Amino acid sequence: MFIWAIFIESAFLLLLAGAVLGLIHWKERKKRLPFTQKILRPPGESLRLRLIELDEKLNDRFVQLFLSAYSPLVLAGLVALQGVRATIGAWIAVAAIAVIASVWSAYRLWEMINLRRRIRLGFEGERHVGEALNQLMLVGYRVFHDFLITDKPRSIRNIDHVVIGPNGVFAVETKTRRKMKGENGAKVTLLDNALQYPWGVDRRDLTQAQRTRRGKPNGFRKCLTNR
Repeated sequence: MFIWAIFIESAFLLLLAGAVLGLIHWKERKKRLPFTQKILRPPGESLRLRLIELDEKLNDRFVQLFLSAYSPLVLAGLVALQGVRATIGAWIAVAAIAVIASVWSAYRLWEMINLRRRIRLGFEGERHVGEALNQLMLVGYRVFHDFLITDKPRSIRNIDHVVIGPNGVFAVETKTRRKMKGENGAKVTLLDNALQYPWGVDRRDLTQAQRTRRGKPNGFRKCLTNR
């Protein structure tokens, strides 16, 4: 009887939460802003949106870890209230499953925290580079940040920064790395086809920049005419 009461109460809470969330979503859809013109995207906008998405997923990971760790205690309470005597082997099996689930949840949570740290670093880097590039507008340049290439709806790409001036159009790709200790901890050397960081050689960043440059003309011109 007690288990049925818990089940009915849980179902009621889920329905209530769903109704509240649905009402909030409906209210947001009905809300219309008094603006018709699209504003320019600030530096690192795509990464900012990813951070918001990751924060929501992190909350889910914390809940999963909490449920995995405390599930044996909840089960023990339910069994005790029902007056059922479980064997030691059954409790060991439940505890083992809970430990495995908790370790797996903690591992996924740790991975997501590290991913958020890397994205946060990239976001801060794009913000700082964007601030520096904005100074060019004082001498007649136009500067766009987080420029979206939407010529292929299923494959939307972005260019971190686009600078337009009398001497050409420049696509700027921003990569941020943490500074190491020491006198040359922030020294970067440009090689023929790679970047020499204090901790080693990286070819991926230049390859990405070259790929962006090669794929830029068609989609870039089409999107630029709409600005």
